[in-house]
Amino acid sequence: MCTMTEEKQFIIVCPRCRTEYRVNSEITGKKVACKRCQETFIAVHKNSPLSSPPRLGELAVKYNLITSAQLADAISAQHGEASDSARKSIEAVLLEKGLLTEAQIETLKLTDLFRKANQMSRRLGALAVEKRMITETDLRAALEKQAALFKETKTIRFVKDILFEEGLLTAADQDELVSAMSGEPPAPAKPAQTIPEEEAASTSEVKRFYDLVASEDRMSAVLQPKTAQAPVLPSVAMRLLLKENGITHGIIEDDEFKSILSAKKDPTVPILIARGTPPKPGVNASVTYHFDTNQKIGTLGAQGAIDFKNKGEVPFVRQGDLLVEKTPAQPGVPGFDIFGKVLSAPPVSDTKLLVGAGAELSEDKLKIYAKAAGQPKISFGGRIAVMSELVVRGDVDLKSGHIDFEGNVKVTGTIQNGFHVKCANLEAKEIMGAKITATGTVSTTGGIIGADIKAQGDVKAKYIKHATLSTFGDVIVQKEITDSSINTSGACRITRGKILSSEISAKQGVEAVDIGTDLSAPCRLTVGVDDHIEAEMARIREAVDRRRSRLETTNREINSLDTRQQEIHRIIAETAQVQDRALVKQRSLKQQLDTLSFPDDEEKRKDLNVEIAALGEKAKEAEKSLGALFDQQDELTQQTDGLQNQAEQIQDDILELNNELESIRQWANTGGGPGEPAGKSADRWCRGPSSRVPIPGH
Repeated sequence: MCTMTEEKQFIIVCPRCRTEYRVNSEITGKKVACKRCQETFIAVHKNSPLSSPPRLGELAVKYNLITSAQLADAISAQHGEASDSARKSIEAVLLEKGLLTEAQIETLKLTDLFRKANQMSRRLGALAVEKRMITETDLRAALEKQAALFKETKTIRFVKDILFEEGLLTAADQDELVSAMSGEPPAPAKPAQTIPEEEAASTSEVKRFYDLVASEDRMSAVLQPKTAQAPVLPSVAMRLLLKENGITHGIIEDDEFKSILSAKKDPTVPILIARGTPPKPGVNASVTYHFDTNQKIGTLGAQGAIDFKNKGEVPFVRQGDLLVEKTPAQPGVPGFDIFGKVLSAPPVSDTKLLVGAGAELSEDKLKIYAKAAGQPKISFGGRIAVMSELVVRGDVDLKSGHIDFEGNVKVTGTIQNGFHVKCANLEAKEIMGAKITATGTVSTTGGIIGADIKAQGDVKAKYIKHATLSTFGDVIVQKEITDSSINTSGACRITRGKILSSEISAKQGVEAVDIGTDLSAPCRLTVGVDDHIEAEMARIREAVDRRRSRLETTNREINSLDTRQQEIHRIIAETAQVQDRALVKQRSLKQQLDTLSFPDDEEKRKDLNVEIAALGEKAKEAEKSLGALFDQQDELTQQTDGLQNQAEQIQDDILELNNELESIRQWANTGGGPGEPAGKSADRWCRGPSSRVPIPGH
């Protein structure tokens, strides 16, 4: 038998016209075209199970591309042809009827081929586990890599090749497994090489005059002369000494060795004879934003006053514009010490792009584009979105209902009592007793009365009464704040009015013409601390804990399915062994049958034929059992994939929440963020003509 390592060519067969071609083994798994009928197919060995043509109709029904009735209609049309020679393939009929596209057919063919390759790989892997060549964990990792490669690149790789590349299987292991699966005995092993006596003698000469010294980090080796009279010995003798001591990597080439010797002036200086290859560090992933990510509440005027009307240029993008571009992490290159041990490169950090409303991720997951025209925005959690605008003509009332919009909302009238508005940025004439949740700014030309507002940007109004307000940005009021509770990570500014009977916590300070009166209830003002930040961070931590609990539950379900998969792996290995033993014994009996003569051994021939037939039935029964087991594995794999998708989504949520937590923490430490005007440094103050407020630590 020709082993995998020796085989250079093999025969492939066109699945359509059955024309055979002899090709080089390098094209295994690649797409080729038949010269006779122009059919494209994947090059696999003629005798491989992968070479059998896929049942496209059945696959199309399985993956819900067509119905069973449509398939039956197509088969009827196919068999209605006048003769077998004129009869079209089911593929051609499905194409003509418009039930499948060429792209769908190509995908079905590839999917079927992968399914067959995956089943062969699982069977071979189960044998490898049974023979203790690899572990169950090694096999699962290789199968996952096989599936990931197919999903990402549509490349079909055999698990035996993946295991070989990762150093878990040797070429001899591969040959043994393939032989076991085919029922043929493995090729005889090559005898071990021995070092000739004369070579052993030469290493003794080296040891007589030199000590071989390896560095502590195992990255270099030198020959240390024992005396100044140590002779120069042939490089071949030095190499044999290294081989004898297990030094296999980075051995100095002969020319360099001669140069070192010729440049050597002090006979007692050590001679470098081997050097390791240090690992090369990789490059972390980076992200480039193609829009202005700095959010401003206004611009700083010449006299130091903030012009809140002039926000500068508001970024705007059109559909199809590139918003974000990621440069992928480049993994480092592993190194080797002089003993051939792999030295892993330092890990690199990756960045996952998170997409929100109005934006879409490219197929390669490296770019984010605008799906619609609007204002680009990056959330505290790092999610990229494009905010389009919804205009509500008149009031938010029974006619409009609650508003839940992922973009900006503009209300020309009043948001009435009892209604909810959830959006990015909000503009309204007035807010009366409504509940507002905004990821951006809230701006009214009139007042805010009896409302509950949570925002991430600024809140601007003519007056605020009987309201509860929480925001990261500034609270900017023209006339007065009365009987309200305000919690802001920015500043609270009443440009021409007063604060009455209110509780205000503003990290960046409070400014008003008057604070309180003799007749009003007292005000409670807190500056320099951030109650809002603490509350937000506590909320995020609770959300992270809830998702981690869900993730643990999901992972337990995945582990339970993995346990069932392992049990099926074990049964597959046992069944495959039964089938293999039956095939090997059947082959041996057939060889005995060929040696018997006629008619003397007729009775024995009959007995052998009966036994051969029984072994064949046993092998077929094992094959049928293997098919059922593979179907069970496929079902478990689908369930596992669904749970892993859930786990991935939960991990994305946790990532976004942690990003948001870190952004808020950094924002709190630097005093920056969405509420800080351009050019304005953060200070902490309480200003008012008659105000008297103690500010600890300031």
